[in-house]
Amino acid sequence: MTEARRRPNPLKAFFNSLVLSALALGVLLVGDRRAGDWRRAQAELAELEARVSELKSRNFELSRRIAEAGRSDFEAESNARLHLGLARAGDVVFVLPDRVTATGRSSAPPRN
Repeated sequence: MTEARRRPNPLKAFFNSLVLSALALGVLLVGDRRAGDWRRAQAELAELEARVSELKSRNFELSRRIAEAGRSDFEAESNARLHLGLARAGDVVFVLPDRVTATGRSSAPPRN
């Protein structure tokens, strides 16, 4: 009893290969969507880490200024002179007129 050997069917092999390739491509495309989400999450993480670093350095600078203000009155005095227009007893204060532009308006910033 010898069995007749079946001949390979090239058309059937082609369609099987086509179906498997389409399935593999579909899996890759679905997986790629998640990879895009991952890339966006990584970019957002990098931005947030940069922002945290920036805020930490700003916090350090503010802490330093607070500590310095507690040690000396220089910054408080400077702010009082510049922003509030205050002076110490015995200081000579010069009051200069504001510059007037061609339109007749003052070019100086408004005082608080």
